[in-house]
Amino acid sequence: MQLKSIVQWLLQKPGTIELAPLRQLLPEVAEHEQRLRGLADGELTAAAQAAGDDAEICACGREAAWRALGERPYDVQVLGTLAMLSGLVAEMATGEGKTLAGALAAAGYALRGRSVHVMSVNDYLARRDAEWMRPVYDLLGVTVGWIDQASSVAERRRAYAAQVTYAPVSEFGFDVLRDRLVTDAADLVAGDPDVVVIDEADSVLIDEARVPLVLAGAAETAVADRAMARIAAGLRPGQHYEIDEEGRNVSLTSAGASAAEQALGRIDLYTAAHAEELTRLNVALHAHALLQRDVDYIVRDGEVHLIDESRGRVARRQRWPDGLHTAVEAKEGLAASESGEILDSITIQSLIRRYRTICGMTGTAVAAGEQFREFYGLEIVVIPPNRPCVRVDEPDRLYPTATAKEKAVVGQVAEAHATGRPVLIGTLDVAESEQLAGQLRRAGLPCTVLNAKNDAGEAAIVAEAGAYGAITVSTQMAGRGTDIRLGGAGGDRDLIAGLGGLYVIGTGRRASSRLDHQLRGRAGRQGDPGGSVFFASMEDELILQYAPDEARDQLSDARARWLLGHAQRVAEGVNLEIHRNTWQYNKLIEDQRRIVLDHRDRVLRTDDALSALARRCPERLAELSPDVSRSVLVGAARQIVLCHLDRAWAEHLAFLADLREGIHLRALARGTAPLNEFNTEAVRAFGPLLEEAAARSAETFLTAAITADGVDLEGLGLKRPTATWTYLAHENPFGTDIDRALRSIGRRLRKLAEPGARLPATRA
Repeated sequence: MQLKSIVQWLLQKPGTIELAPLRQLLPEVAEHEQRLRGLADGELTAAAQAAGDDAEICACGREAAWRALGERPYDVQVLGTLAMLSGLVAEMATGEGKTLAGALAAAGYALRGRSVHVMSVNDYLARRDAEWMRPVYDLLGVTVGWIDQASSVAERRRAYAAQVTYAPVSEFGFDVLRDRLVTDAADLVAGDPDVVVIDEADSVLIDEARVPLVLAGAAETAVADRAMARIAAGLRPGQHYEIDEEGRNVSLTSAGASAAEQALGRIDLYTAAHAEELTRLNVALHAHALLQRDVDYIVRDGEVHLIDESRGRVARRQRWPDGLHTAVEAKEGLAASESGEILDSITIQSLIRRYRTICGMTGTAVAAGEQFREFYGLEIVVIPPNRPCVRVDEPDRLYPTATAKEKAVVGQVAEAHATGRPVLIGTLDVAESEQLAGQLRRAGLPCTVLNAKNDAGEAAIVAEAGAYGAITVSTQMAGRGTDIRLGGAGGDRDLIAGLGGLYVIGTGRRASSRLDHQLRGRAGRQGDPGGSVFFASMEDELILQYAPDEARDQLSDARARWLLGHAQRVAEGVNLEIHRNTWQYNKLIEDQRRIVLDHRDRVLRTDDALSALARRCPERLAELSPDVSRSVLVGAARQIVLCHLDRAWAEHLAFLADLREGIHLRALARGTAPLNEFNTEAVRAFGPLLEEAAARSAETFLTAAITADGVDLEGLGLKRPTATWTYLAHENPFGTDIDRALRSIGRRLRKLAEPGARLPATRA
């Protein structure tokens, strides 16, 4: 790239890419479209297969959509398709037809001979969109498949064999992880990463990217620590423990430590002999005091399910680390779930960056533009709406207390409902949605609730949210994937439009302005009338956590509104720093993983394993050769080398996890930056990994029983995991042990000044 181009790119703000070059293709698309209208379906398919450029591809896609769905894509949808075919992220407002634009882009890449993965945020959208768009793909002569959590191995193979494959981001990632554990190339499932089209791109690339995907094995059933859960439940806030201002750390007071020691048989928690009990108690206390049912998780079918904060849905197969998940199960009186050794993991950044071409669409891309650029090298083009947005966005309404805010929300809903105007209320969590629904019903305002407890029926609920007199209370609207049509599925649109359209009410600002914009965007689709307003209070979690000092002051309305925006910007900055920090720590690990995977792939697909063992153990090979054919020998050598390579990598990951946990104190002692210290130690530890795996493999080759039937690894204690499972490792909501300890130093020192003070407990 020339210096001038580099400077222009650096100075250019996200979302300012010129739309003019794409607009210039629209007349050409229309010209091709005229020619295609007279063709039979088979001739249209043939024309699509022979399409030579983007304009022809878009014209074929537009005609196919009209014939298959009765929908002729607007020019703005064609612009979105052209943007994605150019490797860009298209920002398209809610209701502007992103699903069809993305399908035409996916088909366009497939018609060029590329393999395409369409990545969504959940199972529902992946299956719905693949089935909805299938008639369009069929007319274009493009094969399509989809994957969800329940898909079998055979179903996954068929889906990946299609030219276009729809799946949630987690399933693409889990298939990659499982492929990294196979011992026969014939068992590989996931296709090679070529093109990825990302729906709800900011949700996938930013929100989901905070959570690594994990493959675990050697399953064991943990034991629920019910005794510690009972002790923690008997402790009282303020008297027995204190929670820090950030709400991320809890510590025992002197009275709390004494009460716990009495309950544990009058032991001294602060001696080395009882360090284990102190750790168990602190984990149980974290689960009791800092994780709230129906806010951070729900209990369904006898299991703890984490709630995805950004979407208000159950975060399926997601767990807290560090014994915290088991502690929550004990708190709720549930049986403990499986736990085991991490065999491998992958971040969303690493998963996405495997693809040669990345593109996508979302309604709120510009707000995430800097992160798109920093983490993925992606640029954004803003597609204008087909019709101007006429939604009326009212100023935020602020109240001194949460109680006053809730009363005002109910009053506003009653006022709108009295006219028949449909109201959509976005709440911050499950508990709030149910509490508000109760208040509305007591006020004579019937409502429907959509939250993580009943998300199975969400499509039907959302579809009717625009009906006359409807009141819908939802935890979050991001990733719902269903348009809210004025009048409902079969109602009178003009009647609702005359009432002002859908009225969106937010009960509080979220930590990300993107999520607020997504909620607003549910009203005013395709030029419809609509309105939105957010209610907030000085007791809201956003302000208490990110602007606690100023929240105590008496503020003017203007100052309070500034404070609300300030708290949100601080929250976004904190989350960006978490994202950036996670990415920086994982970059080196990814480099090391790539070296191991390249080596593993050669072992999996070639005779490299036998050749390497032959060089180290020529006498053993000569001993075996008369009795065992070369092809069994090749298979046995491959099994031995892969077993030791996978074991060495799992051990290295465990070492890196422990290193990351204590890196801050180590760096503090040496006067170095934690990241630099981590990288130095990680490089040192990785150096001998491949040689150590090779040496172990040679040792096994010398002693293993190898026959025409294969190699007996179990007889040598080298049993591979009998079962593996995948999950999303929820970021530890309280940071690492060292992070927590450093944050509490100030509080602990202040307590030392108190007469007769005793240091509070922190996790060991």
